[in-house]
Amino acid sequence: MGNAFLRALQVPNKIKDAVKATSGQTVVDGLYTLNQDAMVRALNSIRGMSQTNVVQRALIGNGTIQEANEQLFNDILSGVGGSVNPMRDYLNRSMAATQAAAAGDTTAENFGTTITLLSLVPGLNIPTTSVVYAVSKASSAAVLIKHKCSSDSTKFSYNVDYTKVGYSYVDPT
Repeated sequence: MGNAFLRALQVPNKIKDAVKATSGQTVVDGLYTLNQDAMVRALNSIRGMSQTNVVQRALIGNGTIQEANEQLFNDILSGVGGSVNPMRDYLNRSMAATQAAAAGDTTAENFGTTITLLSLVPGLNIPTTSVVYAVSKASSAAVLIKHKCSSDSTKFSYNVDYTKVGYSYVDPT
């Protein structure tokens, strides 16, 4: 599992390199601004990366930015098992940097992020690495971008359409 963890740690860098190689764009603070087709092309260019699914989703509710993030991460990470609550503070801190990068980019038409997961197949003890890419039109995500991840007091209504693309990664070495 330790070796699988070390290999999985390299996946975000492989994704950034693939985005740079296929589009010329540099990824800053985990924010991907390519359109969905270009990002999928970049991810599919990585040796060992295989697309597993594409799902259209909506994040709808009324609450704080942290509650919206929790709802988003519960959906994005569904299938992993369990609640994201134990990771809530970490996820909100990580999303804050991505959110700040998005707030500073007034020309992007799309906002996306990736999450790389390492898990163990129950009963078989086989480590698996998966990647989830979530992307939304900037106009749809704007309501989330304008609220700071560090503030949990302001309640607002949100209705954000996004696409969730799943991948499985097997280190080709």
